[in-house]
Order: sequence, then structure tokens, then C-alpha cells
Amino acid sequence: LCRALCLIAAMVEQAFRHYHEVLGSPRYFAAPMVKQSDLAFRLMVRRWGADCCYTPMLKSAKFLQGDEEEMSEFVTVAGAADRPLVAQICGRDPDELVAMARLLHQLAPGGFDAVDLNLGCPMANAEFERYGAFLIEGEDNIQVACECVRALSSSPDVKVPVFCKIRILPSLDETLRRSEE
Repeated sequence: LCRALCLIAAMVEQAFRHYHEVLGSPRYFAAPMVKQSDLAFRLMVRRWGADCCYTPMLKSAKFLQGDEEEMSEFVTVAGAADRPLVAQICGRDPDELVAMARLLHQLAPGGFDAVDLNLGCPMANAEFERYGAFLIEGEDNIQVACECVRALSSSPDVKVPVFCKIRILPSLDETLRRSEE
């Protein structure tokens, strides 16, 4: 138990250090929006005070297949104009998600500061493909979500922290239970 608590304390310290030193202690985040959080939007909201922005949700399967429409969603610029930046990805295959993060690192001229695994999208295509909010419904899907998070966070190819965005569930207790899983 003591070893586990020390490990958790070290992880919290590392997360705080990243938040403070790399992200610059952002106070205002521009929430990710499907098909809306493009470069022009991010640059505009930064002018109006957003400290940290997200890319649009990038579907790992389509992106890795070279889908032009999907790939056109990921545009950034070198330098500080679009930083700090969180790359938001979705999918349900751990290896595919790691490959996606690796490819994004190669494609980003300015880089990005974290990867966000979307576990909150309620849209019909997310339900059909079982990603987003539907990846944390039912024990089998929750297990897949945990495998995805473990794969991303333990891969040497993913050199930034991994965030997970979830929706608030009907009760606070249920939300906290799912978060801890």
C-alpha cells in the first residue's frame, strides 16, 4: 500500500510539473469541438484569452488509413502561436492509438503538449464505432478503454502526458468510479 501511494504521489508530482512547466499553468482551456477546433479557431480564441487549446477530434483508424478529410483536421504551426496544444484522438484499438500518437508527433511542425483520448463523445458515429463516451459503457468496453490508456501512457513513442476527457455521468459517485477504473 505504501509503495502504491508513493507511486501515485510521484505521478501527481510529475503531472503538476508538466502542467506548470510545459503548459504554463493554463487557466483557460478552449474545449475540443468536433470539426470546429481547427487552427484558425484556435488562433482566434487564443487572442481572446484561451491559454490552451485542443485539436479537433481525430479518428485514429481513418487518419492512419490516410483519409484526406480526417488528415486535413490536423493542422498546426511551428513556434509558440499554437501552443500549448493538446492532440485529441479517438478509437478503441490500443496499438492503433499508439501508432496515431507516433504519427502525429512526426507530422506536427510545432509539436503538441499532450494527447487526449476522447472518452466523452456522444455522437452517433461514436456509438456505431464504440469509441468516445461509448467506450466507458459496460465492463468489456471499460476494459478496452483501460487497455488504450495503458498502451498510450506506457509507450516510449508517446513522449507527452495522456489525458482522458469523459462526460459527467448521472451521479457523481458513478463518474468517480468510472474515472478510477
